[in-house]
Amino acid sequence: MTASTGSEPPPTINQMSTVLRPVGPLPPRVYWIRRGVGLLIIFIVILVVALSCSGGGGGRPSAGPTTTPLATPTQVAQCASGSLTLTLSTDRTTYAIGSPATFTGTLTNSSTSACKLTLSPANEIWSVTSGTPTIWTNQHCQSSQLARVTTIQPGSTRHVTIQWDGKVQSTGTCTPGSEAQSGVYVVHATLDGVTAATGAVFHITPSGQ
Repeated sequence: MTASTGSEPPPTINQMSTVLRPVGPLPPRVYWIRRGVGLLIIFIVILVVALSCSGGGGGRPSAGPTTTPLATPTQVAQCASGSLTLTLSTDRTTYAIGSPATFTGTLTNSSTSACKLTLSPANEIWSVTSGTPTIWTNQHCQSSQLARVTTIQPGSTRHVTIQWDGKVQSTGTCTPGSEAQSGVYVVHATLDGVTAATGAVFHITPSGQ
């Protein structure tokens, strides 16, 4: 018995010829067609796998998630005095002697853009006149209210109110004096840097009628 060398012998010429020239009961052309079909199927399978791994279809790769940039907040500027108008009004047109009166200042943004307004009682000066003399003002009166910042849109308004006790004030002080008597009075105001073009007129009578 011949000892095995541990390796297969190289194919013989006859074996190589069966690969190049198929043998069998059918014509060689049939075997070549079968081999071609088998190779074509293998090629198609490899192509499908390759396309599916690359994203498929040979089209453009799908776009990743897009991030919409956040809009930068628009900085709102401080209100310029020329962009605001101030109108004054009273809660009544006629008051009885000794009755308190409530005054309202309406600030309107007459510009085309929003602006920030700092409402501070320290910057809100009211006064009441009867003829030439000023009989009352809050200019010398301290307020415990804190300032607040508000944004006014174009055409929008903000209201500031104050109450007068109906008494004549001692000059240069915040001390109330005697009751204002019958007559015609006008309230004036400069609120947060804006001065009312005209004052609001009201009357004091004995009966308030």
